[in-house]
Amino acid sequence: MKLTNLHNHIQNCISKEGDVNFKCETCGKIRKTNARLRRHLLVHREKNYSCDICGKEYQSQQLVTNHKRITHLNELSCKCSMCGKIYGHKNILNIHINTVHLKNFNFHCEECGQGFYSKPGLYKHNITKHKGKVIEYTCEICKKPYKDYPCFKEHIQSHDPEFKKNVLKCHKCPKTFSRRTALRAHISQKHKKKLEAHVCDICGKSVSTQTSLNNHMRTHTGEKPYNCDICEKKFSSKALLRNHIRVHTKEKRFLCQICNKRFTQKGTLTIHLRYHSGERPYNCLICSKKFISKSVLNNHKCLKNIAK
Repeated sequence: MKLTNLHNHIQNCISKEGDVNFKCETCGKIRKTNARLRRHLLVHREKNYSCDICGKEYQSQQLVTNHKRITHLNELSCKCSMCGKIYGHKNILNIHINTVHLKNFNFHCEECGQGFYSKPGLYKHNITKHKGKVIEYTCEICKKPYKDYPCFKEHIQSHDPEFKKNVLKCHKCPKTFSRRTALRAHISQKHKKKLEAHVCDICGKSVSTQTSLNNHMRTHTGEKPYNCDICEKKFSSKALLRNHIRVHTKEKRFLCQICNKRFTQKGTLTIHLRYHSGERPYNCLICSKKFISKSVLNNHKCLKNIAK
């Protein structure tokens, strides 16, 4: 069914009470809004896009592109003319050529002289190979020193006029931030007493908004009022539903500025960036090992328990 024909069938979707519902003519399912019906229709969309290598058909060009990257890597990949190694992305190939063959390193370790293509790579090397050495990153503009690379990077951006146009201002004090999460953390820590608290009657947790409290309460009740129009999976909040829908649409809004890899969810990008920076915020209380995410830490704990 073509989406452009939807307006011809609106009259068939009006209930006796006068409420407008949107009915799928293929399977009969009802949706409350036109947008939800459009998302649902992805299930029935004809496979008009085909792979020019093997002929396999898909419902969108994005799915064809994903298929090529996975199935036909050798046909599409970038091959190093010097050693024959194959890479899936041109950016990764360029890094390989510059570092392995041309030895064009932008950064060098002051302790051992090893070269690196990016500053996060140098940062990771320093915290893993030279743990006892205090590393400082100094701003070339104002000479301010930093021991933590993510903080140093955020500071460097503060000198960029274009970046300053998009800064987030705290409504309680003059301080500004580059990331919404940093602003929220600042408000929570510095102005917590001034915020109207919304407290959970069950566990006592305090949140800053009524919406956050409603979402939190559903963790106790198990209520999941938001459902996916494509696969019927249910979620406790609109934010979780939006993240899930990107799995179907293949939308990858979050870009890694270091290697240009894209992700559907911001949380996945955050974890990915830790591979570049070397940050390991989750540590095992038993053996002191550190990990990039809570799930990796939990897997480690499970293996420890099995070993016992």
